[in-house]
Amino acid sequence: MSRFTRKLRIRKAYKPHTDLSIETVPPNLWLFMWLMTIFVMLGGVILISLLSLGIANPPRAGSLYWRAESVDDWQLWQEAGDFELLSAPTSIPMTPFTLELTADNSGTADSAWGIALQTSNELWTLLVSREGYFSISTDDRAHWAEFLHIRRTGSNKLYINVDEHGAATVRINDEIAWKGALSMAENAAWGIVHYRQPHLSWSSIDIYS
Repeated sequence: MSRFTRKLRIRKAYKPHTDLSIETVPPNLWLFMWLMTIFVMLGGVILISLLSLGIANPPRAGSLYWRAESVDDWQLWQEAGDFELLSAPTSIPMTPFTLELTADNSGTADSAWGIALQTSNELWTLLVSREGYFSISTDDRAHWAEFLHIRRTGSNKLYINVDEHGAATVRINDEIAWKGALSMAENAAWGIVHYRQPHLSWSSIDIYS
């Protein structure tokens, strides 16, 4: 037998299996694949619907209690160093409560704004600056810490939630920046803090309780 004949026989004998046609897929596997596709699509629709209803939003205490459009007519509360405090025309009800304030600061680069709360034994302040820092303080100085979720341009949203046990959560643009305890008296005073003359355009000033 010639070498050519042997090669020809080997080639004829070797027939790799390449039949991957759709008919070879078991019916049960096709059913499983269709069901999984339907479940994934249905899950996506449900998730989008829940997000649109606010399921991912931070928790709020009760319903809307009070709302203001601006602080133009708020009275001066006190001044200390670089701080200027404006007194809100309404007090904070008993816990639980939620404060939500959103504003755009177009003041100088070192300016800041925030919230002041009169707790049972001290004045507590929250500030957010145009340089990406926030401060939580109980004295007349700012204690800055960087927070990557602060926007240097555009609006920033400040959120304070205090539950019935005094557990407090501070969020900046919906991201947790601080957790601690605040002992709040009934009908506690509160207000807005200006630090080094910010220029604020307000989007929301809300109390939920």
